Amino acid sequence: MDSKLNIYDIAKSYKEYKVDPLKVKAWKIDFHPSGKELLSGSTGLWLSNAEDGTLIKEFSTDSRFITSLKYSPTGKLIATGNVDGGLILYKTEDYNSIAALEDHALTIRDINFTRDETAVLSASDDMHINVTDL
Repeated sequence: MDSKLNIYDIAKSYKEYKVDPLKVKAWKIDFHPSGKELLSGSTGLWLSNAEDGTLIKEFSTDSRFITSLKYSPTGKLIATGNVDGGLILYKTEDYNSIAALEDHALTIRDINFTRDETAVLSASDDMHINVTDL
């Protein structure tokens, strides 16, 4: 299997990187606000260099399948949502988990931070939007 990570830059066409399919498995992805790092997630989280595709860090999660992930506007926080409705927050300073909440009854499909990073919003298959104050 030839796994590729394609990063598109409209001005420069696109870049293509080969990634190790046994290490980096992507279901969801998001760029750090600086554009220098790429976060991908499925059964874990992987941080890659957006310039050359090299793996910077692999960090474990609670092993529940990640269905959504998002950097905060400043890039200081990451929120992940999983198949069981859990919401997990990480600090990007050390990539340690700072909160794990059972926020929804069903799979979290989308996450977003408020612009001022005072709250994170999550939408789920339970048809609710939850607002979690930070």
